[in-house]
Amino acid sequence: MKKYFVIAILAVAVTTLGTSLANHLSSPENPNKNIWDLLMKVKWVKTYDKKYKTNNYAPKFTKEIQALNGKVITIKGYLIPVDLYGGGEFAIISALPVANCFFCGGAGPETVMEIYTKQKIKADNTGKVTFRGRLELNPNDADHLIYILRDAKPL
Repeated sequence: MKKYFVIAILAVAVTTLGTSLANHLSSPENPNKNIWDLLMKVKWVKTYDKKYKTNNYAPKFTKEIQALNGKVITIKGYLIPVDLYGGGEFAIISALPVANCFFCGGAGPETVMEIYTKQKIKADNTGKVTFRGRLELNPNDADHLIYILRDAKPL
């Protein structure tokens, strides 16, 4: 009897976790695919930044990430508070809750994205937002994040 109870509990836990991850973020081609999981697979290579005359690390995008460049995607994330929100045309979202953003600990710059929209940005009561827009990869402009969503529409 205990064996069946443990199996039932494990089945519920796995189903709940899978549904949570599948619902977190998606791509237009596969609504159950977590785009952040793909975007976080970026590699980093040492480079020299001529503009700032410093040694840096630059992103080296995988072929799967490169295939998303210029494509319209849907992505969910957590709104990171920045002073630039004003009219709601600019935002930064994180794959992780703000307390875990890359400025605060264990993640890196591959877990955040710039969002450009002409509509008002409003998060739900958990800080989550969803956008649909055209993904732009930024391999070498240190003044911007490595992922930018253009022409974004809040969903």
